[in-house]
Amino acid sequence: NVSFLENYQNSFSHAQYLLKELINTHAPDAELFVNDAIENSALLKDIDDNNLANLLLRLAILNQKQTGLDPAVDLTLEHVLPITHKKWAITDDLANQIKYKIGNMILIPGELNSSIKNSRLEEKHPIYLQKNINDILDDNNVLSINKSEDWNEHIISKRTEALAKILKPMLLDLNFNSFKSQ
Repeated sequence: NVSFLENYQNSFSHAQYLLKELINTHAPDAELFVNDAIENSALLKDIDDNNLANLLLRLAILNQKQTGLDPAVDLTLEHVLPITHKKWAITDDLANQIKYKIGNMILIPGELNSSIKNSRLEEKHPIYLQKNINDILDDNNVLSINKSEDWNEHIISKRTEALAKILKPMLLDLNFNSFKSQ
């Protein structure tokens, strides 16, 4: 007879295994972490699987205190720079380099995501404010960048690295101890 705690630990171990398999599938040329370094992390690579990106962002929410976001609600993946970016003043080459980085993604309620779709950030940001969409990387406030031209490769790269640093200990922790309340 398996105890609740053993079942809980087994579930997290299995979730960790599945997550590593997903990352290895979508970024097979990168190690999760090489000698505790972030530089070659799969988390810095393009993540074009929405389910994987959604899961990673939910894990980041779980690790942050007081995010105002509940990972159990219907949160969908929002690409701030949309996959279809015709309304944005950006070259296809540059957009293709950054739109699948996890730093370009946030979680928002599903009904909101379907209403803002491929809008420019100037159109999205007031809705983020109105709906109080918290950004886990911006002191749990609404996304501080509010102009499309300011949402650039540098900002997305910094956000991607910050998310990798949040997720790293969680992915390395065999029993996902970092989820436990302290």
